[in-house]
Amino acid sequence: QGILTLSEQLEITAGGRYSIEDKWLHFARYPSALSGFSPTPVQIALDPQKVHFTDFSPEATIRFRPTRNITFYGAYREGFTSGGFNTAPASGGGDITYRQARARGFEAGVKGSLLDRQLSFDASIYTYRYDDLQLNAFDPVSISVKVRNAASARTKGAEMALTFAPKAVPGLTLRSSVAYNHARYLNYSDASCYAGQSIAQGCNRNLVPRFDPATGAAIGSSFSSQDLSGTQLERAPDWTMSHGIMYDLPISNAMKISFGGDGNYTGSFNPEPAHNPRALQRGVWRFNAFAALAASDDSWELSLIGRNLANKLRVATAFEYPLTGASFPGYASPGLGADLAGAPTEPRTVMVQLTLRSPLFK
Repeated sequence: QGILTLSEQLEITAGGRYSIEDKWLHFARYPSALSGFSPTPVQIALDPQKVHFTDFSPEATIRFRPTRNITFYGAYREGFTSGGFNTAPASGGGDITYRQARARGFEAGVKGSLLDRQLSFDASIYTYRYDDLQLNAFDPVSISVKVRNAASARTKGAEMALTFAPKAVPGLTLRSSVAYNHARYLNYSDASCYAGQSIAQGCNRNLVPRFDPATGAAIGSSFSSQDLSGTQLERAPDWTMSHGIMYDLPISNAMKISFGGDGNYTGSFNPEPAHNPRALQRGVWRFNAFAALAASDDSWELSLIGRNLANKLRVATAFEYPLTGASFPGYASPGLGADLAGAPTEPRTVMVQLTLRSPLFK
């Protein structure tokens, strides 16, 4: 990386990183009670057993400071996430790899302060494209989480954050931030279907034969994939925002009090990899508040903290519970959907917190 200073106001930073990675995986399975608990592991043949990845990720940033308090910038960046092996393959082995993901895009913005540094601001716009995007998908057949690649996706949006600390009201701070993130799959034509999804509901790709798991008899064929191109990425709400207030007030030479609160909004999103419509999470506001009594030198602080006071719960991640609902998707008639399981966000929490700070650690 290098920095070129053209003037006191203009600066260019450019650089790059080249990566070479080799990964190997040897997979063995110890026989279970059904086969006598043999101490000799069974080697599972993997093809390939070794993967090789290379990547060159450049980046460049231009910064322009027309005044001491304002900076404009523009940047181009590339990056990657390494590929590898899924470590819960079927007993037959085979290809259990997933590809590395690459990202590239632009970002531009402005940051600084106004009104004699009473108002601080940070605003930016961006667009990034992801190729071979890595996704976690729960496989109810093997009861494991696997990584797979979506062909491509794009995120584009804008963010703005403001902080206002008026000198006319010492100790008062107002904060506000708003972000819009338009994250969509550009090409994801082989996404897994959710349990019970019918052809009319979109499970209309990749026709495969089906067999009765109990008898092994052929029971016809059905589709196993859907096209999610153009749809919203999971766990990627379009809108998020936060607005808050904090006030510090000295009550003596030795003590001060602080109190405040904030409201945080998260827009609707789907946390389930197959975009099961029953997993859709609606937009929600969450409210937090606090009050604190502290020493003027911050050597101790006693706080009462409340989080998610309205107790608004949403599911952050979701998956289909194994061995529930319809066995297969992709038929003409909708089947019985699987039970959905997931991890919820933090519920209402109220706590008392005592903080002690020794001068030795300052």
